[in-house]
Amino acid sequence: GVQTCALPIFPFVNGHHVILIIPEENGKSLTFACELANRCRESIESITHHWMQDKDIDVIPQIGVHYGEGYMGSFGSSSEQVLTVIGEHTTILENLLHLTARYGTSMLISDEVYKEVSDKFWIRPVDFIVIQDMSYESQIYEVVAPKGQPNDEEIRKYTEASKAAYQAYIQKNWQEALSQFTQLAENHPKDKLIAVYLQRCKLFSQSPPGQNWDGKLHLG
Repeated sequence: GVQTCALPIFPFVNGHHVILIIPEENGKSLTFACELANRCRESIESITHHWMQDKDIDVIPQIGVHYGEGYMGSFGSSSEQVLTVIGEHTTILENLLHLTARYGTSMLISDEVYKEVSDKFWIRPVDFIVIQDMSYESQIYEVVAPKGQPNDEEIRKYTEASKAAYQAYIQKNWQEALSQFTQLAENHPKDKLIAVYLQRCKLFSQSPPGQNWDGKLHLG
C-alpha cells in the first residue's frame, strides 16, 4: 500500500482530467506519486468491474505520472479566475494521458519518473515520443504493478517478454519481434499494447521503413 507521507497534494481539474501536483521533497515524491496512482488505478478497476460485470465492456483508467517544473496559481480574467497549473510539463503530462487510450495502458510514466521508481515497480516500455512543438523527447513506460506481489514471478516473465519483443522491434528485427509479439498476443489476447505492436511488426515485415526510421512517435 501507500506509505504514510507528509507531502501536500494539490488537485486541479484540467479539462476532462484531474491533475494532482505533489511537491518534490528529498526524492520521496515520485515514489509516492506512483504508489498513489496505482492505488487510484486499483480503485477504479474495482469499481468498474462491479459496474460492468454483466457487460462485455473493458474500462481502462487513464493515469499519467511525470516530473518537472510548472507554474501554479490563479489564471484568467479580472472577472473570473481559476486555480490551476500551467507550463510545458503540464503539456507533457496531458500527452501521456491521451496516449493511454491509444495503447490501452492504464498508467504511463515518463523517463524522468522511470529512473527513480524502476526498482519498486514492474514496468514495460511502451514507445519513444517526440513532442515537436516543445523539442521534448522521452521513452515512455507502463507501470504494470508494484513489486512484492504474490504473483511476482508471473508479472516478471510478462514484463521481461514485453521488453525483449520491444527491443527486437527497435532493432528492426521484424521477424523476431513478430514472433515474440505473436506469442505474447496468444497469452494475453486482450492486451491492446501488444496488439498495436503486433500490427506494426506485420506491416514492417512486409514493407520495412526507410533507413532513417528511428522508432520514435512524433506528436504535434
